[in-house]
Amino acid sequence: MEYIPEELFSRIFEALDETSLVVLSCVSKKCRVRISCRQAWWRKRFEQHFPHQDKWELEWLQQQMRANSIKAHASSASNKKAKTCNGMQPDWFAAYCMRRATEYRWRHGQYTTHRLTNAAITRPRGIRLRSSLLSPDGSSARSAMVVSQWVCLPQQQPAWVLERLCWGDIAVEHINVRDSWSGEHIIILGSHLHSDGSYTDLHSLYAWHSAALHKPPRVIVAGQFIMNISAQGTWILCQYAASKTSRQYTTYIYNLASGLCCSDSLAPVTSCRILSTTHNSAHIVQLYYSKRHFDSTIVTYTLWEAIPGRAASFNWKATGKVEMFKTKQSPVRTERIDDSRFLLWTDCEEGEDEVYAEIAPEETASLVLLQVANNAAGISLEEKWSSNIKVAKVWPIVSRNLLLVDYKDKSNVLLSLEGGTVVHRLSLPCWYYSHLYPLEAQWEAMAKHTMWKAPSVNQSKSSGLKTLTNAIIYGKSNSFTVIDYADYVPRRCQKTQLALEQQLASFIDVENLPADKRRMLFELFA
Repeated sequence: MEYIPEELFSRIFEALDETSLVVLSCVSKKCRVRISCRQAWWRKRFEQHFPHQDKWELEWLQQQMRANSIKAHASSASNKKAKTCNGMQPDWFAAYCMRRATEYRWRHGQYTTHRLTNAAITRPRGIRLRSSLLSPDGSSARSAMVVSQWVCLPQQQPAWVLERLCWGDIAVEHINVRDSWSGEHIIILGSHLHSDGSYTDLHSLYAWHSAALHKPPRVIVAGQFIMNISAQGTWILCQYAASKTSRQYTTYIYNLASGLCCSDSLAPVTSCRILSTTHNSAHIVQLYYSKRHFDSTIVTYTLWEAIPGRAASFNWKATGKVEMFKTKQSPVRTERIDDSRFLLWTDCEEGEDEVYAEIAPEETASLVLLQVANNAAGISLEEKWSSNIKVAKVWPIVSRNLLLVDYKDKSNVLLSLEGGTVVHRLSLPCWYYSHLYPLEAQWEAMAKHTMWKAPSVNQSKSSGLKTLTNAIIYGKSNSFTVIDYADYVPRRCQKTQLALEQQLASFIDVENLPADKRRMLFELFA
């Protein structure tokens, strides 16, 4: 490759697509260096194909960069030159290759299995990569387990570890897990029990930083009837009242990073959700509708800005109303799409069969997409599109600007987030679990009969299951299994002339080259 002038190589680089460039980089170390060094180009391609607005894509990238940073830092401890040369900057070419490889491994069943049977007595010697709580709803808080991945030093190899939470002097024998969230912080909504084991109507909200699971939790809210919890980043939003029968609800938001909080009675409220956050503020969406009406109801949605630490902590920004389909068993819910869009949808999973239909023309909307518009007149909430599709569940696919909709009969359909139109495309369970999707061109070209090579998961009804962007974790008590798609090590292929020709033939018409040029080609790339 050193014989090709830079100007000519630049033209070759610009003429090839990303897949061809990745294949070409496998030909030789020199070739890889010349292709991978164009970091600005690869970063642009990464952000174009895997946008950071998608929280799952951002989570995958942050974990990848964190792992690489830890390994680079550990190596630099014994090699100061390496630290100076690398500058601890992300390798965007490697990130691009690994992101596409991760989705490929999920789809093709390429993984490594790890079995965890005993909780660690002492903290591992290393740096924590991630942690995920596994505790089925209704289980005892005492049995809550955390599966963590550590980079152990000095080996620098990732290892999965089973850990217990520290509860301090909290009486966990009288608490059951009602709900939980995992991320930078582990959050548990605990239900209080009577001495006979029956439930009270009171709850408490606990939070641990993932790097301090060995310390007692922060008690965010204690001994209240808590509902409508929304967690995003370092922010927790909830509503609580003194009892289940109380009509006086308090909207409460807490910043885990700063420890600041604020609360107010923003009645009337049916539900609330965090839409977007900054380091010192959060925008929240609140809904209100009458539960007495059937067939349809008027839904009022309001956007608030919460800034803890200010005298007027909650500031009204915008409001709007829309008529939506509703039955006795089908509440209206909100689903965050990104920082500026959210979905109102009627949950028809428990609705009566006679009122459920896949498509019901001339009926009231059951899906409404709203967008925050900030213009000269101020902030407003604009309706982008609506649909009368009756759905049981919804999953935004922000990276592809799509919405995956589940019907009550477990079938599904993809809708465009741009206009709500149906998009006819294959949907595989592995994408639902990992939240990592192939490139648009790849996805569109996939045949309908494409199948996911799913792992054999021997999961009982009482065991918990948690999915990460690169792993599936399941089990109960002190026995868990990790299906790790990041730890898969492929067999190395022999770099024979035939193998090189097959690689090159994917983007260069090798067979039609004259013999001398063909020979020169292999001398350059081998």
